[in-house]
Amino acid sequence: MADDTVRKRLNVCVTGADGWYGFNVCYGILTGNNRHLVTQLICGVCHTDNRFVSWLEDQGATIFRYSLGCTSEFAEVLTETDAVVLCPPIITDDNDHVQREWAKNLGTSKPTTENTKDRDKSGQSEEAPLVAMWAAFLMAIECARIRRVVMMSVVNLDQVGFNPELPMPRLTELRMLELMFQHGFLRHAPKHRWVVRQTLALEHLYLYQRSIQRDQKLLLPIEQALFNPVTMMDVGDALVVLLMGKHRWGGKSLGDGVDLDMDSDSDTDDDVSVTGEVSKAGKLAMKKRVKMCCFTGRNVVSGAAIACYASEALGTTVRYHPVSSEESMEMLKQYPDITRPEMELLLEQYQMIKFGFMSLLTRDLERKLTRKPRGVSEFFGQNREDFKPEEL
Repeated sequence: MADDTVRKRLNVCVTGADGWYGFNVCYGILTGNNRHLVTQLICGVCHTDNRFVSWLEDQGATIFRYSLGCTSEFAEVLTETDAVVLCPPIITDDNDHVQREWAKNLGTSKPTTENTKDRDKSGQSEEAPLVAMWAAFLMAIECARIRRVVMMSVVNLDQVGFNPELPMPRLTELRMLELMFQHGFLRHAPKHRWVVRQTLALEHLYLYQRSIQRDQKLLLPIEQALFNPVTMMDVGDALVVLLMGKHRWGGKSLGDGVDLDMDSDSDTDDDVSVTGEVSKAGKLAMKKRVKMCCFTGRNVVSGAAIACYASEALGTTVRYHPVSSEESMEMLKQYPDITRPEMELLLEQYQMIKFGFMSLLTRDLERKLTRKPRGVSEFFGQNREDFKPEEL
C-alpha cells in the first residue's frame, strides 16, 4: 500500500469498470475537475471486449482483468494503490439464477466473507459468483492493507424489499453487498470506509440518446414521479475529495459522512436511520465504523421537467413520453455493452423513483464539491453535441 501520509495525489482502483455503473464512476473521475489529483486510475474488469474498456484505455487508465479466485493477483495490483472504489462486478454466467435465489432468501443475519460460504464435501465453494467475487475483493483489500475504501450504492436502499408484491432482486443483491462491506472484513478492515449512496445519474440519459436525437422525445418509465439526479462528473470530483481526506485540504476535513451505527443530526438522517438500525443488530467496533454519504443533485425534477431543460439547452422542443418498463427494456437492449442484470437494476431504480425514494435532498455532495452540484440544464448544456437533433 502506498504511504497516504505523504502522497498528495492518488492511485485509485475502481472495480466493475467494464459495466455501465462502474464505467460511469471511472468516467466521472477522468473527466472531472479533480482529475489532476489522480496519478493512476486502475480499472478492474471481468471482460475486456467492450467499448467501455476501450474508452478507458484511450484515456490512459490501467486495465486489470480479474476472475473468481483472483484474491492474490488482485492484492498484488493493489499494493501500490492508495484507495479503492468498489462497484459491483459484472457477472453474466449461467449461475445467475443461483445469485437471484441467494438474494431472495436474504435474511436478518449478517453476510460476511465467512458465513456466506457454503462448501460441499470436496471443499469447493458453492456460493453465488457475485458473492464469491465480492468476498475476493474484500480479502484482497485486507491483504494489501488499503486504508481508504468506498462502496458505491443507491439512496434509500433500506426501503427495498418491504413490498412483497414488487420484488427488486437486483437492488436486493446490492443491499447484500453493502452488508458484506459493513461486516465482511475479518481482521484488517480499512481505516476509512464509506458507503456512498447516490441518486440516479443523468448520464443514464445516454441510453435514450437516439430517441432524443431522432424523434426529440424523452422516453422514461417514471410517469410523473420526481427524483433528484446527480452528474457523474460531480460524483467523480467528490469521490476524489473524499479519498484524499485531510491531505487535500491542509489538514481540514469537509465532513466524512455519518456513522452507519450511530444516530446523527446530519442532512442524511432520512437515509441513515434504517441503516443504523440494521447495523445496531451487530454493533460495529469503533475502529471498524463505516460512514455513509448520500450524493444527491441540485434539482428535484420530473421527466417533463428534464425534457424542458433539454429543449432549452438544445434549442429545440423535446417532449416527455412516459413508457412502460417493458418498452424501456426493449430500448435498452439496443446497447450490446449493457448486460441484462444492469438493465434490470436500472428498471428497479425507476421503480424507486415512482415510489418517491429518489427525491431525497442532502448537502453531502455540495459539501465535498464546495459548490452547488450541476443541474439538469448544465448537464445538457455541457453535452449539447451529444444530444442535439440530427438535423441541427
